[in-house]
Amino acid sequence: MPLVISLRPRTVALVLALIAVYLAAQSLAARHIVEATAGPPGLLTNLIQVLNVNRESSLPAWYSSGLLLLAAALLAVNAALHRQERYARHWAGLAAIFLYLSADEAAAIHEEFTDPLQTALNTSGYLSFAWVIVGAAFVLVVGLLYARFVLHLPPATRRGMIAAAVLYVGGALVIESISANQWELDGGSSLLYSAIGTLEELCEMLGVIVLIYTLLAYLEQRQVAVQFDFTGAARTVPPTASRRRVLLPLLIAFGSGVSFSMAQWVLARETGAFLGAELAGLLVIAAAVIGLASGHFLAGRLQRAALLPVALALHLTLPVWLRLLAAGFIPAAGLPAVSLLVALVTAAFYGALAAATGDARHTTAQYGVLLAGAVVGCQIVVLLAGVGITALLLVHSAVLLGLLLALRRRVEAGLLALAAGAWLMVFPAVNDWSNARWYQQVAGLPAGTITRYSAYSLYQKVDVLETPDGRRALYLDGLNTFDTVNDQQLSRVLADLPGQMTRPQTALVIGASSISLEAALAQAAGQVTLDERDALALDARARYFPTRLTRTPATEPVDLTAARYDLIISAIPPVDYSEAFMVQAIKTRLTPGGLWVIRLAGAVEPDNHITRRVTAGLLLHFDDVVILTSPAAGWSVIYAGDPLPFGRRELEAALREPSFTILDTAAVRAFTGHAQPITSELFDRLLLQLDWLPARWFQPQP
Repeated sequence: MPLVISLRPRTVALVLALIAVYLAAQSLAARHIVEATAGPPGLLTNLIQVLNVNRESSLPAWYSSGLLLLAAALLAVNAALHRQERYARHWAGLAAIFLYLSADEAAAIHEEFTDPLQTALNTSGYLSFAWVIVGAAFVLVVGLLYARFVLHLPPATRRGMIAAAVLYVGGALVIESISANQWELDGGSSLLYSAIGTLEELCEMLGVIVLIYTLLAYLEQRQVAVQFDFTGAARTVPPTASRRRVLLPLLIAFGSGVSFSMAQWVLARETGAFLGAELAGLLVIAAAVIGLASGHFLAGRLQRAALLPVALALHLTLPVWLRLLAAGFIPAAGLPAVSLLVALVTAAFYGALAAATGDARHTTAQYGVLLAGAVVGCQIVVLLAGVGITALLLVHSAVLLGLLLALRRRVEAGLLALAAGAWLMVFPAVNDWSNARWYQQVAGLPAGTITRYSAYSLYQKVDVLETPDGRRALYLDGLNTFDTVNDQQLSRVLADLPGQMTRPQTALVIGASSISLEAALAQAAGQVTLDERDALALDARARYFPTRLTRTPATEPVDLTAARYDLIISAIPPVDYSEAFMVQAIKTRLTPGGLWVIRLAGAVEPDNHITRRVTAGLLLHFDDVVILTSPAAGWSVIYAGDPLPFGRRELEAALREPSFTILDTAAVRAFTGHAQPITSELFDRLLLQLDWLPARWFQPQP
């Protein structure tokens, strides 16, 4: 059978444009993740840089260079077609220009002239990237030379060429100038600069795509068929019905991937509320891989017509039935087992859906398209993370209903659309009720507790619960990090007491959303820096704990540029207790004699193997480690220093509360025993979240 590849202008342009828009969207979303997490450089950061539209050495830059090369090739074809005509040299000249632009995009040649030109011309502001001056002059000259050429073209081709020029030059020069001005304002460190740069690159790519479409349409109008026939024989294009049989399974696989990743996001956030974010993510990923594979073997036993309605019902109600199921199974199987089972079943469902809607000849393509859909779903999740779960479920419904329409099941789609609309209207109330029911079961909150706030952020699940007596508590990933009962006592131990005893010139509070420490520190510290990157947690604190928000002139917005701090307070339990975190993120940020105050997830108890490993790491890097425990409140706070700026007697005198238990450095060493410090390896960090496993699994080696 001969292989024939035909290039249809609209199809080619649509595919190329979708790729360009996707590259721009994922680059902007990835930049948002980098800004939100602000962690140390690692594999994820490097991968994001490779996918960054604004970088010269990246996959999007390679794609843009390829578009320009394709445009150059089509212009060369036109030059050959018109070689005996008046404007043959104009076609050849355009081919040469785009060939250079392709090389420039890949090698960033024009960037080499920016600094010399800026120095020579002393430019700033919108002309900070001084190469645009040369670029504008070049565009003007080319425009004058090609004016008659453009005017002689057929109307449709002329409009296409002008539109392509406006898009490309508008991005390359106009938006580039706006980007240059923003660079001068913030050094390219803001999300706004990335957004402007992304728009610039997208305009350039779309401009080239419009040109490619125009050239292909022009060649088609001239009855020049652009196709590659490797056997010299033509093959009849398959009829529309045959193409539909091939494309429909791929469309369903793509939509399944989008829906699948959104469902896994809900699972990860909900399970993270009782397992810890890192462990939940690992389990959900493992369940996804196993479930997708096992779902393939179940496909033959399932009816695809029933799969999509089941998917819609399953995922529109996912957060509700997951919480109720988990709460009901706590005494029997435990939350980890339930969450893993749910993740496996969900992934297996989508594996079965993808396999049941296709045929064996296209299995690899289907799963590749499903993976691409999952990536798009992840981008949707990032963009909608701060909007709310109802918006996510709305997109979920649209995707699954669209797949039903693709299967030509219009009646079922209409009925399910009505049912989904009715459910989404009552969902906020049902969601809050199930959330409160779950917290009553796992956190021991009294009957009648209501949910005041519940949201998923890029970091964690944020909840505010209120008991019948009016007590409110802020939960981050299921952990009570602040409530209106023990706030005063905890604030005193975390902030007021260390501040009064050390009188720091500079203080850093990590996780400022969990508790209001500004007022306590402002009386003793010269400057307070708040490091809280979760906007939803800040929003919850501001809306539901307004009486605790005391802003003073000593409190500054988030600023992590200061090299050293006299006092660092971890107001929420750190996720990472590894050597790298303790030394690089904390110890190097402390001034000589500085103090690190750490809030633990619970109270220190004799059989707590995780806390022993935490104190082992602290004792390895700090001379003095003291633990204060409030048995009544159920929490402990650690003071670590090199050495501590105060002794036990000074601490007891300042504390003036006999209800506290104090372990000095010698007692902490005895408590730690032979426990080994937490390492920087992922598996070792996950042990912090495995308190539900038997303690004998973690006995230290002799």
